[in-house]
Order: sequence, then C-alpha cells, then structure tokens
Amino acid sequence: MIDHKTFLRLQKGDISGFPSPTVADLAMCEYLAEQYNNDSETIDREFRKSGLMRDKWERKQNGSTYGKQIIEKAISNNSNRTFVVKNKEKKQAAFALIQQKGLSYDDVMLLISIFGTNEEL
Repeated sequence: MIDHKTFLRLQKGDISGFPSPTVADLAMCEYLAEQYNNDSETIDREFRKSGLMRDKWERKQNGSTYGKQIIEKAISNNSNRTFVVKNKEKKQAAFALIQQKGLSYDDVMLLISIFGTNEEL
C-alpha cells in the first residue's frame, strides 16, 4: 500500500519509482479502494480525475475494460489485506484475554467469534 505522499504524486501523473504505468495504476486504485471502502464506481471516478488517466483505461480486454480489471484487482488486494488485519486483531485480542482472564485460547476464540474484538468480556 502506498502512502499519501506517493498518492499525491500519482494523482499528478508522476509514476517515478514504479516499474510500469500499469503497476502505478494498480497502486493508485488500491489506495482509492482503501479510502473509498472498495466502491468501484467511486474508485473509477477518482482515477479518471488523476494524471494517470489515459485511453488505455477504456481499452476492451477479456470481455471487460482495462480500467475495470485494474479496479477489480485493487479491490481483491484490499479485501485480502483487510482479512489479514482482522485476523491479526482477533489473535491480539485473544492473547490479551488469555493473559488478563486466564482463559484458554479455544474459549477466547469462541467468545471473539460470537462477540467480536471490541466487546468487554
């Protein structure tokens, strides 16, 4: 995931530091996916405002367009990253409860699956 400073460069069309324009497109869309909760229409609209926008975005390929495929990949990458973070948060919460309450790992994971990680147990 790129930082905000890199996003601002990409928004201006500056792809320095990226191996190709396609990689820059994906990075920009991943950032937008994170910011706009994987909303493909908003990602598309915001990308079109950027300096990365070019004719290739509308190019037909594999029954879709280049732009739609980049957005789908960005959303998939973002969803995978979110899943990993949520699992990490669950594990951290489980270990905290084990230490605080002396519960078994299995008991804690069962409680987390029922109540989530933000409930006081």
